[in-house]
Amino acid sequence: MIRPFDTSANGTVFGDAVGAVVLRRLDEALADGDTVYGVLKGWGVSNDGRDKAGYAAPSSLGQARAISEALIMAKVPPSSLSYVECHGEERILGCLLLIP
Repeated sequence: MIRPFDTSANGTVFGDAVGAVVLRRLDEALADGDTVYGVLKGWGVSNDGRDKAGYAAPSSLGQARAISEALIMAKVPPSSLSYVECHGEERILGCLLLIP
C-alpha cells in the first residue's frame, strides 16, 4: 500500500504510465472553442542546492519562496488557497507550507 507522508511510508512503487499536459494561451483556446479545465495564473520554482532538506525534498524556506512567488505573480491572497500539491514520493517526507 502506498502511504505518502505517513510513518509507514517505505518507498516508491514503480510502474509504467504516461501523462501529458497541454498548455495554450487562454485567448487562443477560447477562440478555438477548446474546453478549458484550468488557468495557470502564477508559478514558483524551488531549487535550493545544498540548502535542501534532502535529495528529494526542498527546504521549507525554498518551498515558501516558490509559493510566495506564485501567489504574487497570480495576484491572489494566501487565504484564497483551497488546495496545495505536495511532493509525496511515498517516503517519510512532509510538506511544509509557509507563507511569510
